[in-house]
Amino acid sequence: MNLCRICGSKNATKTNSHLLPAFMEAIVGSYDHSYKRDRDILIKKTPYETKVHVGAIPSDVNDRLFNQEELSDNRIKTELAVNPCAMDFVFCPECEKALSSYLEMPYSQQSRSSQAVNGTLAYFFWMSIIWRMSIGKSFGFRLPENVGSQLRESLCIYLKISKDGSADINELIESTPFCYKLFHCNNYCKNTENGGLIHCWLSDSKKSIMCILGDYGIEACFSREFKSEAPEYFLNKSVIESCPVNQGLKDEHIQPIDASLWSETHRRFIQTSKRTIINGHLNFLNYLWLKLIEEGHVISDGDIPTSMAFWIIERMYSDDGTKFGDKFTIKRWHDVIIEALEHPENWNH
Repeated sequence: MNLCRICGSKNATKTNSHLLPAFMEAIVGSYDHSYKRDRDILIKKTPYETKVHVGAIPSDVNDRLFNQEELSDNRIKTELAVNPCAMDFVFCPECEKALSSYLEMPYSQQSRSSQAVNGTLAYFFWMSIIWRMSIGKSFGFRLPENVGSQLRESLCIYLKISKDGSADINELIESTPFCYKLFHCNNYCKNTENGGLIHCWLSDSKKSIMCILGDYGIEACFSREFKSEAPEYFLNKSVIESCPVNQGLKDEHIQPIDASLWSETHRRFIQTSKRTIINGHLNFLNYLWLKLIEEGHVISDGDIPTSMAFWIIERMYSDDGTKFGDKFTIKRWHDVIIEALEHPENWNH
């Protein structure tokens, strides 16, 4: 039995603990752009795999995504039902309830009102999200051990203070290595022409992190002083520099950004990620090729032919009638690779 990752004393018995709050997940992935919970379609894409998670979506939407005749029970259980924004057995029921009561619910309520969000609440809300995403396995980064330990301890103390008021909250904030700038493109993901993104980038120095979370963009530093290290595709330097820093002692500042800048950020990120994903596909194919040589299935003394590799990748992405949810399954990789091996005339010209 694992111990709770927050308090470290009680057993982590809670299942489906949201590392990213459900209301934020709904902003990113509600199939009808309604921002309502349990209507999510989340696609996890890395250089080596593409996985799909679906919530309680209607049958007609499900039919558009998958070939129902080939959708096995095993795939439903091991992929479609697995929410990349949630995790089992990481928190105890008490800490899970405290996260909801003292951070998620009040932040959600205040952020939807016309009044400014309480700075202390917002400070620990965003700090908790970044720490929680780090302990998961779905967001592409892990905080340095010393930083993660400091943030966990501060979060644990904050939840205790919120429950019984046993310490000075300002003193806790001043001792916590965290500050951030927050950007918001209101209702961006409600536009049916836009898609929601979850993307995190830990800087090379590991002293800051940038996240795209649906309508929100955040850059956080693991110190009391802010120094931007955001990648070039994130907003632009003038917008980041002009945005006030949130340090938890004043009402939260949320910098509004227009849809054109947020769309351009998405476009630049997608262009960057395409190169990463294609390189991952090429490495994956070359690994398989070397295994085929090793096992005697093909005769070759080198890497996979470049023309073959690119034909396979182009075929995987082609609009050949394969439904989106079935495009990048292991079975389809297998079928396309076999097609390439059996018909070299398709690529060897």
